[in-house]
Amino acid sequence: MTDEEQKALDLAREEIEKMFPNSPIMSGEEMRREKEASRARDRERIARGEATAEEIQAENSFFTAEQARTFRIVNLEEALLRME
Repeated sequence: MTDEEQKALDLAREEIEKMFPNSPIMSGEEMRREKEASRARDRERIARGEATAEEIQAENSFFTAEQARTFRIVNLEEALLRME
């Protein structure tokens, strides 16, 4: 990476930190470990009968069931038409 590229990367990181000041900073490896630990906890809950796979999927979903049901992807052509 060139010095110029590193400087641009550092500036971008600073901007992101300003937008999300309380966000934890994790390495890729830390994120993978946390994700696997979360999955292990979910598998244990299923094994103990505390939750079904469907319930855990709903808990982990970005969208609620209603949002997922009504979610509509706007295609590029439609988006461009709306911009005019």
